[in-house]
Amino acid sequence: MFNSPLQYCAKCKQYVELDQTKEECAAVHGCAGEDCPLLHMFRPPAPMDEGKPAIAPEPTNAPKSAK
Repeated sequence: MFNSPLQYCAKCKQYVELDQTKEECAAVHGCAGEDCPLLHMFRPPAPMDEGKPAIAPEPTNAPKSAK
């Protein structure tokens, strides 16, 4: 079983889970995420468009494979 990493937040005076985004945490704790002291510790948000690749495409000057 996996336990989420926790960190004490001086703003909301509670322990918060760090495996969520800042927005998710703000919704649970009601702080709107403004001036969050733990901002650098949260999981980054997922890409907005699901169609966009999560990794950068290969450079265009990469050698083409022979067919």
